[in-house]
Amino acid sequence: MRSRVGLLALAALIATAAGSSDAGRRPWLGAAARRLSVDERVELLVAKMTQPEKVAQLLSAHVDEDTSQILASYSHLGFGVACLPARHSPNDAAHQLEWRNRLQQSIMASSRLGIPVSFRGELLHSGAVAGATVFPMPSLLGAAWNRSLVRAVASASAAEATAGGIDYGFGP
Repeated sequence: MRSRVGLLALAALIATAAGSSDAGRRPWLGAAARRLSVDERVELLVAKMTQPEKVAQLLSAHVDEDTSQILASYSHLGFGVACLPARHSPNDAAHQLEWRNRLQQSIMASSRLGIPVSFRGELLHSGAVAGATVFPMPSLLGAAWNRSLVRAVASASAAEATAGGIDYGFGP
């Protein structure tokens, strides 16, 4: 069940991220895909994937500013997750988001199947972008015995991470 949900999410990402020029070659993308159910799009995509491409969706690649190296290493198979460094060099979330979106476009354009990657960050005590608020470690927050404070810190970290283009993160 869990893998089916993951594949459905992947198909939804693909459908929203792609243009309509791939309708014949990649029927799970673009405007033509809107006429298909999510299950049909998933079936079409998975049927086109080779075994190495399916395995590559389990890979996490640590990315930095040298996107040419990332594309050279992974574009032939794709990969599932791009791990952003805890403090990326762009000086704010807006610059990181622009960089992330350019990388996503390059990855999708160079991928045989046009599969986007997810971007993750380490959110242990911040939003994982330059300029994000740095909060106390989770064990220290827990020692405060204040659930609303912990919830507020997690909410603020999530908002800052989202502003920087992080899809999901590891943290409290």
